[in-house]
Order: sequence, then structure tokens, then C-alpha cells
Amino acid sequence: MQAAQLKEASDCAGANAATSAAIADGSGGNGSTPSSAGSSGRTPSADSGGGGNPCSSSLQAVTAGQATVATARQTVAADQPQLAGARTTLANAQQALAAARSAGSPYSGSASYTMLPGAGDVVRRGRPLYAINGSATLLLYGATPAWRAFAAGMSPGGDVAELNANLRALAYGASGGDTFTSATELATRINGMTLQFERIVGEDEKLFGSVSNRDIADQLKRAGIEIDHRTIALDQTVKALGKYEVPVKLAAGVVATLKFWVVGKDK
Repeated sequence: MQAAQLKEASDCAGANAATSAAIADGSGGNGSTPSSAGSSGRTPSADSGGGGNPCSSSLQAVTAGQATVATARQTVAADQPQLAGARTTLANAQQALAAARSAGSPYSGSASYTMLPGAGDVVRRGRPLYAINGSATLLLYGATPAWRAFAAGMSPGGDVAELNANLRALAYGASGGDTFTSATELATRINGMTLQFERIVGEDEKLFGSVSNRDIADQLKRAGIEIDHRTIALDQTVKALGKYEVPVKLAAGVVATLKFWVVGKDK
């Protein structure tokens, strides 16, 4: 815009100088007046329609530029409320994110360590590394931080692949790859459970009754885990007291190990 205005000033100054020179030349040669010069009766500076007049062209360019600037200013003024609204939305989002981060810890401000490893202790995978308020945190191997909560259907990632590798190493029945499936989540829950069945015991610890895969499925259902009893690979019903482990085939490559006790009770 400034360049166009400078060009207009230059062109018009040159045109005016040419007009003045023509007038002076006409009055000194034949005595004619400026109004009678030429056949059209117009001076060079007044010829706004001629395409060869640089002053007129520059003036038109400046006028068009001013119109463009005015339109741009109107657009900016109209966009200001939207910009202010966007800034407010961003500020609110940043506040919400900060609040979520501050509330991200599962522990309250009064939480305290209730177990820490001693000097020289060697903690291996799957063993308690520390405990807060009596809740132990198990050690898993890997360099990727567990930066989010794990849940079935979560997006794939290196953290999930690392968790699956640890679960497989601990015989928790996780699938391979970097996805955390519902079967994997279910396997981790079942692996962490120990069920107990009470049966009447007679002489020589002889059981009156037994424990079948249907019994196991029913107790799992009461604990909030509903599976087909046929996935519980119990070769035969249990008819003796003791501690048992049974595979639970949840999906291809995902097998949990369920622990349970059979204990006696009075008649």
C-alpha cells in the first residue's frame, strides 16, 4: 500500500510538471491559452480516461488498495469475538487439564509408604517393590513408563506391548503384540484370584460331594466374572481336600491359571 502511494505521488508529480511545461511552451509560442490547447480542450493532468496517464493509473491502484485494506479491517473486527472465544476455551481446557493431572494420583495427600525394600534387597519381576497404605506395587521389567491406566480396548502402544511381555513372563496368560484385549484383562483378574470351596468331610477326610468346573464358573460369576464353564480345563471333578490350580482358556493364546482351595466343614 505504501509503495502504491509513493508511486502515485511520483507519477502525479511528473504529470503535473509535464502539464506546466506544456502550458508555458504554448503561451510563449503563439499566444494561445491553456484552454484552447489541442483539439479536445483538456490538459494532460485532466485526462483521466487515457490509458497512458501514469498519474491516473497510480491513483486507481491506491484507491483499490485502500478498499482492500478497509475490507481486511472489517474482517479482523468481525473475527475478534471468535478469537476471544477461542482463547477462553483454550484457557478453560488448560485449567481442566491441570486439574486432571493433579487428581491423577490414586493416593490421597495423607498416603504413606507402608513397605519399602531394604538395603541390598534384590526385587525381581512380579514381586512387591513397595506398598502404599498396605497396597503393594509389583515390579515389572521394561523401559517404557506406565503413563496411562490399562483397560480393555485401549489404543495400542509400546507400553501395552511391554505389559503383555511381563504378563506372559509371569504366566498371566497375556496375548502377544501391543493390544490390551478383554481376554487379557480377564486373565489378569483370574490369575490374581484364589477361590475356596467348602465340602463336608467324613472319616479319613472323605468328601461328601465334589468340585466341578460348573461349581468354579458359578463362584466366578458371583465374583463378577462370567465365563463358559467349558473354558475351565478341569480334567475331572475334585474329590479331595487341598490346593489346586486349573487352566482357564479365555482366547487364542490367552490362558489364565485359577487357584482354589477345597476345605472341609462340619456336617
